[in-house]
Amino acid sequence: MSKNKRSNKLTLSSIIIFVLGLICLIGAAPIRLSTSTLDSNGVLHEPFFFTLPLGFALICLAVIIGAISFIKTITTKK
Repeated sequence: MSKNKRSNKLTLSSIIIFVLGLICLIGAAPIRLSTSTLDSNGVLHEPFFFTLPLGFALICLAVIIGAISFIKTITTKK
């Protein structure tokens, strides 16, 4: 596999992971807000709260992979 093809795969994977992170943060917000309940003790229950840290983790991973792809592209062009 050529280095250019590998770099393109890294870029594509970082874009896909970034979009998945955005879906976790933005797409699940209406579901989270509509299904949140407050029990008699005043404790808030959010069944889709896990999408927040998952979304942030995916976006951070996408930025790291994108940076690696960018650095590899710059260093191979020299």
